[in-house]
Amino acid sequence: MKSIGKGIFILASIFSFLSLTAFSPSGTMAMPPANAVFDINKMGDMSDFDPNDPVIPTGDTIKIAIVASHSGPAAQVGQMFWMCAQWATHDINKRGGILVDGKRKLVQVIKADHMGKPDQAKKI
Repeated sequence: MKSIGKGIFILASIFSFLSLTAFSPSGTMAMPPANAVFDINKMGDMSDFDPNDPVIPTGDTIKIAIVASHSGPAAQVGQMFWMCAQWATHDINKRGGILVDGKRKLVQVIKADHMGKPDQAKKI
């Protein structure tokens, strides 16, 4: 008899949770519309993007460091961070860079390897 009581309690808990989520107003409904909208036509030409041979701009650039484990046991995580950052910077650079103080600057990504070690991360 105790197992039937537990089952009814669990079923009532699930039903009350689902009814609360179904009938309560969502937090996203109250947010104002975003000003920025993604437009595929404004995206740069990504046909020449090669993650194995990235185009690194030189000169007066905005430098962004990717501090991750590029070697060691979690090297694949660092490689994914690196490829995603390279993809985004390639697109930004193809669009002409970022406007800073009236001048267009390209973005350069730098690898910072902490090797999965806390003391190495402090040095970087």
